[in-house]
This record gives sequence, structure tokens and C-alpha cells, in this order.
Amino acid sequence: MWGWLPCGLVYSMLAWSLAIADPLQGALLMGAFGLGTLPALLATGLAARQLSHLIRHPATRSVAALTIITFALWQLWTLTTHNLH
Repeated sequence: MWGWLPCGLVYSMLAWSLAIADPLQGALLMGAFGLGTLPALLATGLAARQLSHLIRHPATRSVAALTIITFALWQLWTLTTHNLH
């Protein structure tokens, strides 16, 4: 559902601009919508770039691997201790 939100917003704005029945007013509405969403799109792009740098860092990958290994060992430990009782 969350992935459909941007498309739903765009298509609802497009339908709204068509319902106005004035080409200039519809174009202004779509332009305002585009300008309104531009800061969010730019911020998302910058955040994605920073996140990709963070993910590619060797320390981040090591921490993620150690977290997964620790969680797997914890699950094995709880599984074996519960089966012994």
C-alpha cells in the first residue's frame, strides 16, 4: 500500500487538474504540485546517497555480519536450552 501512495497522489492531482476544465489553471495546479514535491524528492535522493555510502563502508558491513551471527547463535542457544527441559 505504501508504494502506491506516490502514484495515487500524482494521479489524483492529474484528475483534479482535468476536472478544473481550464488548461491554464490545470497547468498551474500541476506545476504547484511539482514544486511542492520537489523538496521531498531532493531530500530523499540525498538521503539515499548518504545511506549508500554508509552501507558500503566496511565497518557497517562488519557490524551487520556480527549482528546476524550473534542473533543466529542466540536462537540456537534458546532452541537447545528449551529442548533440554
